[in-house]
Amino acid sequence: MNQQTLIEKLQEDIAQGRVVIVAGTGVSIAASGNQLIENHPVASWPGLLQHGLEYCRSLGLADEEDAELLGNQIKSKKTNFLISAAEDISQRLQAHSAGTYRGWLRDTVGKLVPKHREILDALTALPGVLATLNYDGLIEQASNRKPVAWLREDKVQEVLRREITDAVLHIHGWFDEPESVVLSLNSYAKVAGHAHTKAVLQLFTIDRTLLFVGCGGTVKDPNFSQLVGWAKEAIHDVPPRHVVLCREEELEAVREDLMSAPWLRPAAYGADYKDLAPFLGSLAPPGGATVPGPASAVVGPSFDLDSYQKAMRKSYSRLKLEELDPTTHDIRALTLTGMFIAQSARECAEFVPRVFELPKELQRRLRKAGELEGAELDQETVTQHRRAYLDQPPRPVLEVVKDPALSRLVILGDPGSGKSTLLQYLLLQWAEKATPNLQQDPLPLLIELREYARLRHQGNTAGFLEYLQRGASVRWHFDQEAQLDSWLKANPCVVLFDGLDEVFDPTLRKEVATAIHRFADGYPTARVVVT
Repeated sequence: MNQQTLIEKLQEDIAQGRVVIVAGTGVSIAASGNQLIENHPVASWPGLLQHGLEYCRSLGLADEEDAELLGNQIKSKKTNFLISAAEDISQRLQAHSAGTYRGWLRDTVGKLVPKHREILDALTALPGVLATLNYDGLIEQASNRKPVAWLREDKVQEVLRREITDAVLHIHGWFDEPESVVLSLNSYAKVAGHAHTKAVLQLFTIDRTLLFVGCGGTVKDPNFSQLVGWAKEAIHDVPPRHVVLCREEELEAVREDLMSAPWLRPAAYGADYKDLAPFLGSLAPPGGATVPGPASAVVGPSFDLDSYQKAMRKSYSRLKLEELDPTTHDIRALTLTGMFIAQSARECAEFVPRVFELPKELQRRLRKAGELEGAELDQETVTQHRRAYLDQPPRPVLEVVKDPALSRLVILGDPGSGKSTLLQYLLLQWAEKATPNLQQDPLPLLIELREYARLRHQGNTAGFLEYLQRGASVRWHFDQEAQLDSWLKANPCVVLFDGLDEVFDPTLRKEVATAIHRFADGYPTARVVVT
């Protein structure tokens, strides 16, 4: 993909409101004019640490030998040495008192003021989620937005759901909430292992397009190193669309740095930093974003949602006990929602019990037949994965499937564990509402993959939309395939794909799985759940 095509696709994603803009140190340096606080350029990490070192010396928290050692680490500007120095300096300040550390942050990055607003105005003019790796409040001062630090899980979710549209997500923390500031090695480990933040970053990588501005060292950032490795595997078959902006003369060097992250692409904004603001302005859609806000759902004129609700209740609300015992047909009907008991679940991104617990000989035969992917793992690795899996506290599955940070979910469970029942329950929760709020209660669409695969194999359906429109086994036919396409692009939806394991032919199952991936890529705002 050449630079022009990359920029055009970025403009299209911005116009659809699908972009997360991540502002880095370069933005703060430019916006503040590299402002000096007590002769230190604290908008940069080395400048902030040098100020912290001098502050430690003034308080008697570091002797000359310590100061020389830490100073050399800072001067090296190497990421590992900077983190080591940051760990030492922050620990000294916090050990003196929590107020000392808080005051230092307020009197350094908290004192930065926007002297050159062009870049900030250009960033805030772009539709989408605005995030920053910086601790300061420069963007907030220029735009009257609210800071939301990564530790505020409730507020982060409100931003993701577009319930808050005037916020800045602080991925590395905000100076006025010291507990959120990611500065030391310990704090990097804390944010990197934070389940919610990790899920949000993965959501951004799969569901949105990331645009890094002023983030030269993003790939080397410890907070992003796990994301870089995860994305390299998770989206290796997806055309790269995430963009790191740089100057023209930096293009080759940045491209070299991104070799370990092939899902990221560099794009040049111009020859000089003064070209950045006009470049960002050129990305903004002339009429603003086309994605509706929280209060503006687009309802097609012939979408009979009331009838759809009735059809779903009729199809799924009653437990079909006669399928278990034909003599029960005259017993009073039991409803699924009345009898449903929510399960619990653990994340198993690295450990799939049903695979690892198979006998090794069976694993080898399945791999040879192409029905099991991945190399055979040694017992020690399997044990480590199993321990990490079992150490996680189980979460209520309804909490998991309704977490807006988790927009792509695969639910695993043994036959009879209630996977299909769970999806039907989610569908009925919506269908039994008197008047669903289409923003807070996304439209659910249930696709039974065993039936879809059968029709697909027979050549009777070309894709999921056609299946929902005219599939013989579908309980409700939507009015028009084109209208359903428009709905999925403009309104919150949750698409429930049930029973991938019930597609028994390996080739057909792989085809269906690929179709689900393409569907998710085609409708990035829709939540997708697969059992």
